[in-house]
Amino acid sequence: MTILWTVCTYVLVFYMPSYAKQQLGLPLGATFKSTALCGAIILVLCPLMGMLSDRMGRKRMLGIVALLIGVLAYPLFHWLNVSPSTQTLLQVQIVLGILLAAFTGPAPAVLAEQFPTEVRSTGLSLAYNFAVTIFGGFAPLIVTWLIESTQNKLAPAYYVIAAAAISFVALVFMHDRTGKKLA
Repeated sequence: MTILWTVCTYVLVFYMPSYAKQQLGLPLGATFKSTALCGAIILVLCPLMGMLSDRMGRKRMLGIVALLIGVLAYPLFHWLNVSPSTQTLLQVQIVLGILLAAFTGPAPAVLAEQFPTEVRSTGLSLAYNFAVTIFGGFAPLIVTWLIESTQNKLAPAYYVIAAAAISFVALVFMHDRTGKKLA
């Protein structure tokens, strides 16, 4: 589950200014402003999305959002590539920022619920940090390599789609250790 969360964060927030500048030719200052707005959206909406997930079910909400990210990543990146402007970048990052907040809000609770209390801190730390290091930390390198080796500027969308698919499958098979229904 952490794969989608971390890939989206690293690709859609941290890598996006470099991508927009190098691949699309957008001014770096504008890309940083757009990314800052995306971060602010995540900051504000994350707790609200966590509360919403308490009402509709965390596993259900995460599954819906994973599907939405997987389905929307390609059209949004395609739109950004065929219409590279600061306005398009801003709109793409707003949409993806809202979706990332909807995933990030309930994700920590669901992750914590996967481990018994006696090993929760260790299990959560290992699982989360492994996923962040491998799939997030290397995301800019992976995406840059994919763009260069395929000559396809939509490579970031494919990486996000793959992460969404993996996380969705993980959510389907996720165990409920709380005694409460997650869905």
